[in-house]
Amino acid sequence: MSDQPDHPVDYPLVRPPGRSIPPREAGERETLTSFLDFQRATLAVKCAGLTADQLRIQAAPPSSLSLLGLVRHMAEVERSWFATVLDGQPMDTIFTPGLDPERAFSDVAEADAAEAFAVWETECARARELAAAAASLDVSGDRDGRGTFSLRWILVHMIEEYARHNGHADLIRERIDGATGQWGGQRAASARPCGAAAGRSAPRRARGAPRPPTRPPRAPRRSWPARARRRSPHRRRRRSPRRRWRSRTAAWW
Repeated sequence: MSDQPDHPVDYPLVRPPGRSIPPREAGERETLTSFLDFQRATLAVKCAGLTADQLRIQAAPPSSLSLLGLVRHMAEVERSWFATVLDGQPMDTIFTPGLDPERAFSDVAEADAAEAFAVWETECARARELAAAAASLDVSGDRDGRGTFSLRWILVHMIEEYARHNGHADLIRERIDGATGQWGGQRAASARPCGAAAGRSAPRRARGAPRPPTRPPRAPRRSWPARARRRSPHRRRRRSPRRRWRSRTAAWW
């Protein structure tokens, strides 16, 4: 582990940022960029209030995902799309040598959390500048010989990328300290660490102990007497039209 002090990382993005719902009536470009900023802020909210060691916790084994790994990965994703396609820079990684995106997730044991958030903020700001400088959403560029992509495609893909990893961040954060919800990373008063993050498994029911009731017992079904279920002898039996016709004609003879 790192020698960093055990306190929340002192960096602006790690504190819960002010998020606003994207405009309901706006142009395509403003709508896409607003939703992307909303997803960026969501990842920051999920990391808010945690220590550097907590950000490194891989809380959902056997997966190697951690909140710090997600931040490092998204910093590289921001650069690999906006800087490569819109600015013509060669494809490269930030935290790991070579083009191996998995190492940004897994190699977090000695990673500097404050540095990772600083790099992520820098790449996000740079991506905003490149997107704003583009003449239209139809502006396209080559991604290091891997195909041509338009700014519209990149924005939609980035929203999808953040939304998928924010779902991962939801589960990881809940496993760390029990905090849930999309509007804040603060731990609820009744929330407790659970599972592997708490260092213990759920308590088991003792052998022979009664199971806790899941619902109140249902009252026994009332059984009617057999005599009540039989046809009453005083009940008039309905005759069919043919039977009634035969009885009437028989009276004429």
